Amino acid sequence: MQEVQSKAPWKEKIEKVKETLNFMQEYKDANVILGVTGDLQGSVLFAFPKEMALDMVKIMSGMKLDEIDNFVSSALGEIANIIGGNAVTNLASQNYSCDIVPPQVIIGKYKSPSV
Repeated sequence: MQEVQSKAPWKEKIEKVKETLNFMQEYKDANVILGVTGDLQGSVLFAFPKEMALDMVKIMSGMKLDEIDNFVSSALGEIANIIGGNAVTNLASQNYSCDIVPPQVIIGKYKSPSV
């Protein structure tokens, strides 16, 4: 007799979360998670090394910054909103009704997420 194992959906979700957290450890300087709701649901992860994050904010604001602070965190969240907003606009042209939720910005290895 063959034993049948059922896969609990939550086990697969836990594995995906673990994979995401492991990925974020590699790019622990600045991560932004942007949720997508509607016809397509999920999350988009933006992971930035420190220098890239600071360079993007410099281009955006014209200010040279040396550390990832609250201003940089806010700007990274806005960059994710801009990219996500453009993506859901393009999806709408393909008859998908989607929206984005406010980004969660996670800075550094030990700092908690901001909403």
